[in-house]
Amino acid sequence: MKINMLGCTLSAAMIMLAATMTHGQDSSVAREKMMQIAPFLGEWAIAGDSTPGSAASDTNKVSFKMSATGNTCIETWRSVDTTGKVLSEGEGMIYWDPATEKVSERFHGYRNGVFFEGFGTFTVQDDDSIQFNGSETSINGKITRYRSTAKFIGSHSMNMTVEDGDTGEKFEFTGKKRNMLAEALGPVTRLEGAWIWTGRNAQGQSETNRIEFGWGPAGTTWHARGTSEVDGKMSESWEETLAWDPTRMRVIGFYHDDANGFVCNEIGYEINEGRNGAEQWTISFTGQDRMGQTFTGTRIGRLLDRNSVTWDFGDVYMNGQQVDTSGWGDRRVFTRLAN
Repeated sequence: MKINMLGCTLSAAMIMLAATMTHGQDSSVAREKMMQIAPFLGEWAIAGDSTPGSAASDTNKVSFKMSATGNTCIETWRSVDTTGKVLSEGEGMIYWDPATEKVSERFHGYRNGVFFEGFGTFTVQDDDSIQFNGSETSINGKITRYRSTAKFIGSHSMNMTVEDGDTGEKFEFTGKKRNMLAEALGPVTRLEGAWIWTGRNAQGQSETNRIEFGWGPAGTTWHARGTSEVDGKMSESWEETLAWDPTRMRVIGFYHDDANGFVCNEIGYEINEGRNGAEQWTISFTGQDRMGQTFTGTRIGRLLDRNSVTWDFGDVYMNGQQVDTSGWGDRRVFTRLAN
């Protein structure tokens, strides 16, 4: 039983097929319609009922990746049983078909060593359920029809029912999506909670900085919010939001502070090994302030231990000229506030 409901391919033949399918389409319409499958985007581990001829239960690795244009989606799958036997593997393509006005799928693969190919369409049933009706034909002429219904629970889990179109037999599966944002941020996620630094700034004034880190709804975004007080008066507040871009396969983000009107809409995170074994990450940014001056640079974060973190600026450029960041609060060690 093929449990994956949508398919794409990396092969040259399927890429040519994609060009044929999307030729002449209104790209904006196709992109809009393809967003119906957005809940599937990412890498899934799916497990559940035994299928005929397998041992105990199936474990399935399924990956969905939208193309750069957003007109097609690429998917691959591999299913094994508890003995390690490969039950099925293959690839396919999802695309918007303007003739039928449906998001459709063409796929091919092998089941127990026998080649098959198929076609299907899916329908969004409600806000959290998608149904796929498919049919596949093996090289020996056997036709299999089925209906798959996925019900999403938040953004990283789903329950799936696959029903045999001829016998009515049902198979139940559960899916867990890989949290690419959490993996990309690594030690940054261990900052969840509130942090504080109190001391004297470069001008000798009393200053207090507070930062709070945490996940957004359904764990799809990561937020940081900070404030600064100088001599007991609020001097600055800022906010940063990070998310995972499944098309470009990278962290994207947005930052804004109200003191200088600095806006950053390109943020990159790279995890690397720090001094003396400290967990470390490098933040790269590009943005501009309210005066239109452009900034690019890096900032390095270090998690010294569970309750201590510090940041240092790397090279920073304003309008292409390197600037002195010595008064920007480098090497302030923040401590975690008790929950």
